Amino acid sequence: MATEGEAMLAVGHAAYARKDWPAAMKAFQQSAEAGSAEGAWELSLMHAHGKTGVVDKEEARKWLKIAAEGGAVKAQMFLAQMSTFGRGGYEKDESVAFEYLTRAADQGNAHATHQLGVRYLYAVGVEQDLDKAIEHFDKAIELGSADAVKDREIAQKKKKMSFTRGIKKQISGLPMIGRSKSKRNTVESSLRIKAASAPLKSPSSSRQTSRQSTPAQSPVASPTSQPAFEEEEAVPSPTAGAKRPAPA
Repeated sequence: MATEGEAMLAVGHAAYARKDWPAAMKAFQQSAEAGSAEGAWELSLMHAHGKTGVVDKEEARKWLKIAAEGGAVKAQMFLAQMSTFGRGGYEKDESVAFEYLTRAADQGNAHATHQLGVRYLYAVGVEQDLDKAIEHFDKAIELGSADAVKDREIAQKKKKMSFTRGIKKQISGLPMIGRSKSKRNTVESSLRIKAASAPLKSPSSSRQTSRQSTPAQSPVASPTSQPAFEEEEAVPSPTAGAKRPAPA
């Protein structure tokens, strides 16, 4: 059995279809006062569009708020949109928009669920969270949102890129250069010690040795034949990284 609010809402819709604006306004008023969130939403629209000849934005915003708080999804979505762009006399406030989108999504609204995913994807009013974005897109797809399919692909690509950058950053952070320099310093120090400790021969002893025996000459190593220290490899640095509701 329909409640009074639901019954008067039906009367209001019938009067609206006949373009009987005064009768529609009266029925929606009675529906809203009986506690119907949908009645409050319709009453808000009547005031906003001045169907009885007078536009009353203050009354429109009053009943819109009542409708949204009462659970009317259309009112929640509209408030989220106005708060996102700062229109209709509402301040731009992403936290308010997020709150009403969440309420609408909790009632199974596909568009609201998709829009929450968009906010997590692009960090609109919240910190970026690709896992939550994908979670909302998946739910929105289940609810029938076609737009969520493409946005899910974007979120998945961003997640993959973020993972790749993280791996490269870890690799670049390894102390490879430090180890290479340490090894070079150790070898150079060893060579200097050996050179300093080698005995020096006088010219006379060298001549005397040469008179006693004339050994076969060994090839003299040219400077270019000496082992050179290889340049350390350059460690690759990590590469640099990186819908909103439709306006009214």
